Amino acid sequence: MGGVTQSVWSRRLPGVVALALAAMRVVAGSPLPAQEPAIRAYVEPEEVEVGEPFRLNVEVSGVREVEYVALPTGLWFASIPREGSLPVSTETTTTEGVQSVGVITFSYSFVARWAGSHEVGSVSVTADGRSLQADPFTMFVTIPEGAEELEPTTELNLSDLVMRPGYPDLSDAPGGVLAQASLNTEQVWLGAEFVLVVEVFGVSEMDDAPVLPDMSGFAERIAVFGRGASRGPEHPSVHRTYRFRALTTGEFEIGPVRVTAAGRTMLTEPITLRVGRSPPEPVRVPEDLRATATADKRRVYVGEPVTVAYRVLSRGGGGPGYGGGWSVDPSDTLVLPPLENLRVRRLPVWRGSWQRLAVGGRMYHNASEHRVAFAPLQPGETLIGPALLQVQIHQWSREFRGGRGRTQGTWTPMTLVTDAMPLEVVALPAESRPASFQGHVGTLSVVSWVDRTSMQVGDTVTVRVEVSGDWVGPETPHPVITFPPGFAISGPEIDHDIPRIGFDVGGTRLYVYRLVASREGSYRILPVEVSWFDPESESYGISNSGPFDLTVLSAGRE
Repeated sequence: MGGVTQSVWSRRLPGVVALALAAMRVVAGSPLPAQEPAIRAYVEPEEVEVGEPFRLNVEVSGVREVEYVALPTGLWFASIPREGSLPVSTETTTTEGVQSVGVITFSYSFVARWAGSHEVGSVSVTADGRSLQADPFTMFVTIPEGAEELEPTTELNLSDLVMRPGYPDLSDAPGGVLAQASLNTEQVWLGAEFVLVVEVFGVSEMDDAPVLPDMSGFAERIAVFGRGASRGPEHPSVHRTYRFRALTTGEFEIGPVRVTAAGRTMLTEPITLRVGRSPPEPVRVPEDLRATATADKRRVYVGEPVTVAYRVLSRGGGGPGYGGGWSVDPSDTLVLPPLENLRVRRLPVWRGSWQRLAVGGRMYHNASEHRVAFAPLQPGETLIGPALLQVQIHQWSREFRGGRGRTQGTWTPMTLVTDAMPLEVVALPAESRPASFQGHVGTLSVVSWVDRTSMQVGDTVTVRVEVSGDWVGPETPHPVITFPPGFAISGPEIDHDIPRIGFDVGGTRLYVYRLVASREGSYRILPVEVSWFDPESESYGISNSGPFDLTVLSAGRE
């Protein structure tokens, strides 16, 4: 038995986190194990009462080094212990035998706050440069024994145990529904971004999208995100978040916003925004805030995508009432460096989570995450330069009411810089390269079909060819299709289908051709072939669609 062990149930002592993370990065006395890396996540105990602590354990085996651990997003029903940030402990073990096997264990402490059967998502780990993901699991939280037997005057209200700060009193709200609008700042500068939040309490959904006032005279809308949120069945709420860019200096009134929910139409109170000419003086970035860039691989083939996660990490508190005084607004902006010899695709943005990441011997909250895929176009050493993450730091006001706790307080703009990332880019092998290969790295498949095989001169046959697979997108080369003579050809019409939810890198392209028969005869549309290079197997692959035989008769002939 080697490494460091620290009970998560004891009060956290200075230096525990640094000591634990040191153990995390090395398996004591263990050479690089031959077994496949594996990860397991579980809770102890599996069933607790509201208000009781529990421990989330993450075991990583078959690795030498763990770069970071990302906790799942489904822990909304629990909170961090009051004594401070997440305690973390590690236990490193080695088993001597024919081959040495290392196991690294992490433990995180939480307190259950919401009763029910809760599905918890996957724990993700990066270890030895590889991404590992544990299976999801279920956590059971029950109401304390005897709570239902109390007299009505002294009844234990579960909502009192779990009610989150900022939920307003709806007793005087008509229909028990309240709508509010707020800005993340009272003053911005020309060209800067600001955020408008529209929140409805007492319902879990809106009847229609909010109707915003005309703001075109001084701002342009950039994006809409955070379309829904709920505080649980006892305190439902839903919100929409809008990002704008200031276009004109001056003082402007925003509002009211018209909101429809639970069959009622409500108007929010107007809000004032001041737009100045220039930003404030630069502010030093605190030590508890940093930006990181992590690539899923550093050695790739030409055309093989590298997925880089750009993260804003903070050690700020979780909100008013959670022991902290500041947070990072999730509406940050990623500015990529000038890029040469790289093809770029931005993947969906992850606007923060319950994740805790270990970086440089310290634990951080993952405030937001951008993922970008880079595909190098030439072999040799390639550098992905530093990127900029423009954020705003929210220092909470001591006075906050309802949803406006999201935005009240002082907002300070900051620019964070990531490190550069060198890549080793290897040329694709020439041996066994198919004649149809056009440079695609990642698997492909192709199917095709026609709407008829028999027609008359002047009729149109529609040919559809669908290409799908890894990293299929607008940059994917068109498949080579050989059409027979005797037809006037138009097209292709191209339809893209690239997933926008999660981090799925698959996609589909549909090519539609119209062929008008110009003379009678028998014709064949040859098979469509696509090929690719699979970096995992380091080999080429081929997919073919079937051929089609067409018969064209003279006009007016049956």
